[in-house]
Amino acid sequence: MMLEDIKKIYIPDTNIAIDDTYFMKDLLKDKENAVILPDVIIEEIDKLKKSSDVGIEARLFINYLYNLMKKGYNNSGMHIYLDDKEKNVGGKFIISNDYDLNALKYTTNIGLNDLKIISLAKKTKK
Repeated sequence: MMLEDIKKIYIPDTNIAIDDTYFMKDLLKDKENAVILPDVIIEEIDKLKKSSDVGIEARLFINYLYNLMKKGYNNSGMHIYLDDKEKNVGGKFIISNDYDLNALKYTTNIGLNDLKIISLAKKTKK
């Protein structure tokens, strides 16, 4: 992952994405910030689109993500533009599946996707 010049890295879970669809927009106003979205979050939210409880929020997030990616996402991520003229550049947005479950030195009864998010955070910290 190319994270040069990045001072703060945010790795959200599904609840953050569902609770605040536009959280990335706020976090990425600063070009020294990065949001790394684990791919398992997208899978979880996609499954929630038909939920009676959070379906609307899930669809809003998937649509936001789709529209964001149409603006030029590639394998190394993308910088977020803060205006329509694409002159004011914000932070970096990355989707990642760079998990290393073997690096976790403990066991727990939380789900596999949560372990993936934790392992991504630990690997990113290095």
